[in-house]
Amino acid sequence: MATFEYLDRIGHSGPRLLIHADLGSVEWAGSLPTCKQLSDRLGAELIVVHRNQGGLMDRWESRLRSNVARYENLSTVTLVPCWSTPTMRFCTSELKTSKIHAELKRRFSDCRSLM
Repeated sequence: MATFEYLDRIGHSGPRLLIHADLGSVEWAGSLPTCKQLSDRLGAELIVVHRNQGGLMDRWESRLRSNVARYENLSTVTLVPCWSTPTMRFCTSELKTSKIHAELKRRFSDCRSLM
């Protein structure tokens, strides 16, 4: 809301939207309703993006399968955690940042028209 207030103060007249990257089955149940309420309150379009190959749980399971396959094929002796950690935040990079970036790039590929 502070961002929208700032944009109002500086006279911004370009597009405004809200974007939410859904994590699938591990997402907090209140996330989408909260985003929708905020979208309605601000009068802004809400875009919801997600990973086409599934949510965060699917990604963790995929990493586990890859780990097991590498171990069985003797291509590794060190297994990496299949879940996200504070130092391995692939959940943010793969399921949030990259999906949001791709959608914004798709929508605003010709950003010169917005200036």
